Amino acid sequence: MRVLSLVLSAILALGSGPALACSVFTTAVSKDRYVAKNFDWSTHEGFLVVNGRGMQRSALYQGGPTWQAKYGSMSLTVLGPGLPVSGMNERGLVVESLVNYDAQVGGGDGALVSLEWAQYVLDQFETAAEVKKSLETVQPRQMAVPLHFFVCDKSGDCLVVEPDGKRVDVIAEENLKTKVLANAPWSKDYKGAREYSDSMMERLFTMSYRSHARFGKIYAELAEEGKWTRTRLLDTLEDAKISSLNRWQILWNQSDLRFSYRIRTGDVDGQFRKVDFAKVDFSCESSVRVMPLATDTMKWRSYKKSDQKIVASRLRAMMGVRKVTMSTDFASMVGRHTGTGQCQNLAQ
Repeated sequence: MRVLSLVLSAILALGSGPALACSVFTTAVSKDRYVAKNFDWSTHEGFLVVNGRGMQRSALYQGGPTWQAKYGSMSLTVLGPGLPVSGMNERGLVVESLVNYDAQVGGGDGALVSLEWAQYVLDQFETAAEVKKSLETVQPRQMAVPLHFFVCDKSGDCLVVEPDGKRVDVIAEENLKTKVLANAPWSKDYKGAREYSDSMMERLFTMSYRSHARFGKIYAELAEEGKWTRTRLLDTLEDAKISSLNRWQILWNQSDLRFSYRIRTGDVDGQFRKVDFAKVDFSCESSVRVMPLATDTMKWRSYKKSDQKIVASRLRAMMGVRKVTMSTDFASMVGRHTGTGQCQNLAQ
């Protein structure tokens, strides 16, 4: 009966096709602490963003908090500045945003919509403990796509933050038994990953793109003894990707404040590009600096009003045609919001 159930599950999985997804984990390679991520999605397009130290920000929705960025950061985004999918700040704190298909969209009293909460964390905090404490007063709520978050500091302390309806679940360092996240609630994937790793039948009949399978592959590798090298790091990342959907791969070196990323599309070379924080000017400028990801040329430019229209169009596509009436105004509001912010003197 167990085998028949697994066979039927596999057939149904084949018929449903792979979901858009991501996976992320952290480990130490020699003296350096890394966070590594697969971004498996429908598009490779987006921006690399320099987020200036001293930027004054306000929430997307009226009545939300305002804040000033204590730290500069680098981020990757499918939307625009202030809405990071991935990012690291000058203190080595990394925030990764991943789809959580079990979470509800809407509801909740969070002060910041999901991706702008990720920017708030990059702007304000140095440690995972500080982020956990901040959740007592400022929480995220879901936007158009249900997300959860993987937050790690350079010491290796991490937490997972999972908004779901009216509650926000937090799995802190002391309960985070393996530092991996994919596309189901962490506790669900952790249980499923252990079963996947322990059962040959599970591995044979579970589609490799399923969240707990990708989580399980990384979980098993992290549990293995032996020296971690950059090659092992990349091999683990490769093993957990969804090949047909893998658009970005990111390696954040939290110890040396460097990162590497590659974009996988026919339009670019697919090689890793390296960015050193020491060579980036994080002083706040009147115009936010961005670099389009889908290009072979690493050249910074100012973020433009025309980019805001692209953001709005992309968000409408993400929200789906069934919500066109509602999504049009919301997407336009988000597009405009990516161009807001004002430089302030941190000494004031």
